[in-house]
Amino acid sequence: MLSCVSRAALLVVALGLPNAVSSQSLAAGNKRFDGPAQLPRQYVISSLKNTPSKGKTLIVRAGEDPERILNKATCGDVVELQAGSSFSGNIMVPTKNCDDSHWIIVRTSAPDSSLPPEGTRLTPCFAAITSLPGRPSLGCVKTANVLAKIELKSAGGPGPVIFAAGANHYRLIGLEITRASSSAPAHALVQFRGTADHIIFDRVWIHGTPQDENVRGILLGQTRHVAIVDSFFSDFHCIAKTSSCTDAQAILGGVGDGPMGPYKIVNNFLEASGENIMFGGGYATATPQDIEIRHNYFYKPLTWMKGQAGYVGGKNGNPFIVKNIFELKNAQRVLFEGNVLEDCWGGFTQDGFAILLTPKNPGDCNGGRSIRSGSW
Repeated sequence: MLSCVSRAALLVVALGLPNAVSSQSLAAGNKRFDGPAQLPRQYVISSLKNTPSKGKTLIVRAGEDPERILNKATCGDVVELQAGSSFSGNIMVPTKNCDDSHWIIVRTSAPDSSLPPEGTRLTPCFAAITSLPGRPSLGCVKTANVLAKIELKSAGGPGPVIFAAGANHYRLIGLEITRASSSAPAHALVQFRGTADHIIFDRVWIHGTPQDENVRGILLGQTRHVAIVDSFFSDFHCIAKTSSCTDAQAILGGVGDGPMGPYKIVNNFLEASGENIMFGGGYATATPQDIEIRHNYFYKPLTWMKGQAGYVGGKNGNPFIVKNIFELKNAQRVLFEGNVLEDCWGGFTQDGFAILLTPKNPGDCNGGRSIRSGSW
């Protein structure tokens, strides 16, 4: 018996608003709210037309070092990684001090016509993967590999994509970000080393490996003005009993110091065993604000449940640690609208809920600090 409604479709939940309102009708600073809770005051604008890059195009061919080419790029340039190729090792995305008129685009070299159009979710079909066991049908029309793969080859750790402190105005398009199989956990496939702002993940596939410990896809850290749109996250999980981690997430935010947000998480497939999305859960001295989470598909494969047909767990046979689907511990002004949440179950440290709101910041208990609650 599943402890939350299996295959539950959450049509509209607007936290802090008694009646659903289309986000298209909400302007920044809208005064409509039902008390202390409010809708976001800021929204991330993520359309291609609003991220101009009219500089030169730099090509990264198979066997070349993307980081070296990125270091040569100037604001407004496009860095194209050869489609169908795999680039190994960590890539440090450098600080360039760009602005709203000069973005750096890091993308596959495949033409736009080979990718789903802007506003359409990318699937593994575009990496020539026709199906993922235990997941909904991908509905592939084309199966050519048009993505450029960036793969962490080391035994665990962060990466392969790491943003340097101060990195800003980057847009990633048509990339596959993953790790090689290893018994060591991969802590975050995308990580920020310090403050960063104006970062867009657009039509990317970020995934772990089927039976290893892949802790999370994106660790937002102390970031501002970040969008994650039209993308696909899969295989993030920690292994029961023998695990070096307990909570795996596709996206984790609300952990860090200084301002965080606004965030836009729209039209993604989000899969993880612990919490598909969580804000909070660790030390923070600030609360992320103005978070838009709309039209995503949150999913946990039933094949992760021991005893189910096609069961897949860790290589030692132990299941993955399943908890909740969407959890907030430290967040403010959140719009959660038009999402689908499918499958969760208990049996580990928690019963397993589709939505869990627990306003607390465990990290602030360290060192004698008082608890600082989050809010919505």
